[in-house]
Amino acid sequence: MPVNRIVKVYPKQHQVIVVYLNKKGQKCSSFFSYRLFSRWQQEAIAAIASCRNQQILAPLEVIVQYDLEHFKYPVAIADAIWEALLNQISRVTRELRLSKQCA
Repeated sequence: MPVNRIVKVYPKQHQVIVVYLNKKGQKCSSFFSYRLFSRWQQEAIAAIASCRNQQILAPLEVIVQYDLEHFKYPVAIADAIWEALLNQISRVTRELRLSKQCA
């Protein structure tokens, strides 16, 4: 869509609403889920990576699983987020195991 046809953009909690002019000059609107954008993927992966222990990671794991099951994601984005979650779970578990061995 040409940028000059966009009238307004409304960011909402989980989507972006775009008001635009159609070919007849009438206002129309459409929405796009944030889950389609690579920024969402980057932020989700950053949130996962910031979890340094199981107490913080466990609630995020539940949220990520729910989100991936109940909302449409592009496959590549869903896979990247899921892989980041599994890697962080493995990392946190390994660090916990090592800290118990050293204690």
